[in-house]
Amino acid sequence: MTESELFAAIGRELTLDSSIALKPVSLPPFKPDVGPYHKVQYVIELVGPQFIQSSHAKALLEAKAKSGLGDPEIYVTVPGQSRWMALWTGDDALAYDSLAFAWDLISEKGCLSSATASELWKRAEEVAKPLSRRAIPLPPPDQVDSAAANLQQIKAAFDIGIDLMIDAPYNTPLDTAAAVEAAYAVGFRLGASGLLEWKQQGWQEPLLTILPTDGDEIPIGGGLSGLTIGFSFATSPAPDGVLERLFSAAKEIASASGARVTDSDGRLLSPELETELRSNLNAALDSFEAAGFQSGTSEAMRLFE
Repeated sequence: MTESELFAAIGRELTLDSSIALKPVSLPPFKPDVGPYHKVQYVIELVGPQFIQSSHAKALLEAKAKSGLGDPEIYVTVPGQSRWMALWTGDDALAYDSLAFAWDLISEKGCLSSATASELWKRAEEVAKPLSRRAIPLPPPDQVDSAAANLQQIKAAFDIGIDLMIDAPYNTPLDTAAAVEAAYAVGFRLGASGLLEWKQQGWQEPLLTILPTDGDEIPIGGGLSGLTIGFSFATSPAPDGVLERLFSAAKEIASASGARVTDSDGRLLSPELETELRSNLNAALDSFEAAGFQSGTSEAMRLFE
């Protein structure tokens, strides 16, 4: 459903209501960050005093060369600059002073193994020698198995959704049109995902998302048992502030649609439950930091998206 189709189904264009709109959250300063991502990737840097000519580096982007290296991401730095950038054929630099290959330690394909990491190191050394460089792997290949296993444990422990349910009481269908109108009033819009999203300038991804409790699309005028509104803990840039906006949005939408707000265990939202959810979130943030990550960082986004 497009936004114009949504408005047609509702019967009017929906707009923001400044009197109840969600207040912006305080976002961390924007820091452009392009890999390599050492916390979540196996990285091999070609180290040496000689510049790497642009033509030699770009030859590594050719399909055969890249495939022979296990299809890594390739990063470079330009002389005089310390920030990495992705190597691409259209770059006009004449030479580079650093070059690195990077492979995700865990991906949809599975975990990178120490045996595979060792083989990739050998292949990287073959590339490095003609360039008068040495291939330095991080972590060392014999530590890759444990590094990947550790990331799997972190992902399993912190792949947490902070959600509230907007449920119609007494097994009656939810007034979805009223719920959607209220969502727009507080600042949500229908996104390309087909879901209602609350976004804020300074952050590309939605800070809050609304989706049907059952099904893939919110039917206007159709029967729906409820909505789920929430966010991903690990990928949120400001989880404590977003949690407060979650409380506010859920209450407004539930009130407008004659529904109630519950947690995933069916408990009605109350000041006591809000305090409990804040405490749980703070504990999760502390544990995540102890594991070496911060929510919303590039490496957290890389691992959890």
